Amino acid sequence: MTRIVSLAMATLLFPVLALAAPAKVRVFEAQVHSKPEATAPVVSTLPENTAVSVSEEAEKGWRKIRLPDGGVGYVEDAAVALSDPATPPPADSAPSVAAPAPETAPAPAAPPPTTAPTHARIYVKDLDHFAELVKSDLEVHQRAESIASRTRTGKIVLFGSLGVGFVGLAAGGIAFSSADNHCASSGSGCNDRPSAAPIIAGAAIGLVGSLVGWAIMPSRNEFLDALNLWNTHHPDEPFELEHGSMGR
Repeated sequence: MTRIVSLAMATLLFPVLALAAPAKVRVFEAQVHSKPEATAPVVSTLPENTAVSVSEEAEKGWRKIRLPDGGVGYVEDAAVALSDPATPPPADSAPSVAAPAPETAPAPAAPPPTTAPTHARIYVKDLDHFAELVKSDLEVHQRAESIASRTRTGKIVLFGSLGVGFVGLAAGGIAFSSADNHCASSGSGCNDRPSAAPIIAGAAIGLVGSLVGWAIMPSRNEFLDALNLWNTHHPDEPFELEHGSMGR
């Protein structure tokens, strides 16, 4: 009796093993989380039609999934579709004498299942590189070329005006310093002071030029619009934006 009670308690205390079921990713990209929570860290991203192995039962809208590297995670139930099990052929209702089948050539073996193709990751170095990568799409290429051109022009105006402004400030400062040294060495009052025009002009050019250069450069949203336009036209070759940004 004691053994029967112990076995019954052990059955209740030990969890039921989760059975695996074949499935495929049914959305464009399925994010695999470390926990069955939408806010949990994403440990992997699986493309559409990827063959996976998931738990047969979903718990609170989540299924446990086995990753290609042997790890496990959790994916939303709506992101995967279970594969239909093979159904056996119906049995004949009445026994019959089977006629000898004619000799035929053996059927060719079925091709192995294929998974969704994966694309090598390409890192975009700058806006000119992005424009080169999207040359196949005229509309996106024109936008990317315009963004790259405005970025180059804005940087030239910005840094050029800062350089000219610095030269003006330096020239004015040197002129005033030389005049002060001359007055101190001569021991007499100095009435002819150098003009402050180079300093004023240098400061104005540096400030105005910086503002103009900054205004010429495209915003980050313009780059994102071009990126999203490409992804809309070419969903099989999307660009993914990681840390950092282009533009301002």
